[in-house]
Amino acid sequence: MGDIGKQFYDLTGAEVAVPADQKHLQWYVDAWQSPSGRLVAGDFAGKKWKTSSWVVDARTGQRTEVRGQQLLAWPATRR
Repeated sequence: MGDIGKQFYDLTGAEVAVPADQKHLQWYVDAWQSPSGRLVAGDFAGKKWKTSSWVVDARTGQRTEVRGQQLLAWPATRR
């Protein structure tokens, strides 16, 4: 721990581990976590395309490259 944006505390003020579904969040990525909580927006990828980003499984950290250099928001997951 100790990374900016990854310090968590309990109600007594003691530092605790990062919650499993939030350990892959990046403080500088605007889209943050999906409405369902299953995915988190990652940073710039640039492997397959010049402008692409990672979408990351919140629990496992598995990354999928998607088009778009900066992820800003999530679409609705249900209608």
